[in-house]
Amino acid sequence: MDMLDEPQLSRQWVVRRMQRALTIDRTAAALLRGLAHGGGARRPALARAAEEAAGRAERLLELIRAIGSVPYPSWGVATTAARWAGRFAARLPWSWQRYALRRLAAFTLAEYDALRAFVRTAVGIPDSVRPAAPELFDSASQEYALLTGAAEPEARC
Repeated sequence: MDMLDEPQLSRQWVVRRMQRALTIDRTAAALLRGLAHGGGARRPALARAAEEAAGRAERLLELIRAIGSVPYPSWGVATTAARWAGRFAARLPWSWQRYALRRLAAFTLAEYDALRAFVRTAVGIPDSVRPAAPELFDSASQEYALLTGAAEPEARC
């Protein structure tokens, strides 16, 4: 018997994965906003990636509630710190920024891949939640391509 065969446990694990993805996307959106607007340069591609991450976070909030759970409360400390960190990081050499963006994109994509696997095999979650996981993964895949594709910041503008 697998742990995801029990509906209550299955829902809990899916909600935990959603909570992790929610935290990642909230923080990533703030960091990307800081990078997009920090250092005196405006980078529309990073701003677009920030909006995608924020949109995924909002979608996750809806899905967590649809499962019958309550999202973890947030004071916004991490998002504020991430935004300031992004503004600071925007002043660093592009090679360092690119490294951080690639790591962030890979981490986010891996989290959504795990969420997709959990939702695919979980029992006891509403049918309305199942199609959302592949859609969220696709969004994270597009963000990954965007954040890892450009060689120079000017290519993003």
